[in-house]
Amino acid sequence: KFRFVYMKVDKIEDTVSIAEEVLSGNTVVLIDMHGVATNKARRIADFLDGVVYACNARMELIADFTYVTVPEGVELSGDFFSQVDTESFKII
Repeated sequence: KFRFVYMKVDKIEDTVSIAEEVLSGNTVVLIDMHGVATNKARRIADFLDGVVYACNARMELIADFTYVTVPEGVELSGDFFSQVDTESFKII
């Protein structure tokens, strides 16, 4: 089972927590960067893109200032939540 985590980013330092979740290899992370200046959001996305690349994961822009990181071997589809361990769902 995979975990699903929602993380609101307010500052660049928040990327450390996101990176730790991505590096765990079993967590899908929804990243909300609304309210972050465009240039900072770009720097955050660039850093996280490197993290997901190193893990053979992927990161997708799903809306303005909203990304999702997906571990290797996980496909997002309409039945995605059947694969999620809902007891470990957390909002950070």
